[in-house]
Amino acid sequence: MSSEEIIPYVTPEAYLQFEKTALTKHEYDDGVIVAMAGAKNDHISISGDLTLFVGLQLRGTNCRLRNNDQRVHVVECNCYFHPDLTVVCGKPLYENGEGLEQL
Repeated sequence: MSSEEIIPYVTPEAYLQFEKTALTKHEYDDGVIVAMAGAKNDHISISGDLTLFVGLQLRGTNCRLRNNDQRVHVVECNCYFHPDLTVVCGKPLYENGEGLEQL
């Protein structure tokens, strides 16, 4: 008998519904919901420095920065992440629950 814990598969739709009422952020890794840990001071400093540096490089372009409040869906791995920094060029695509909606 194995002592390995069996984690039930969670659908992407169930994850997104769960996130609507969650008090903390979670990521989704191909059927598994993973709680995000709080960032340490060094991480926060590096993320802030990168945001400033990349933001300056994007001046005058049609690209904009998003912080970790922007959830990113990666279809190829069936995952949702909250990256520290995301660059969006042109009109972003937002999921509306029924596919992607271009805003």
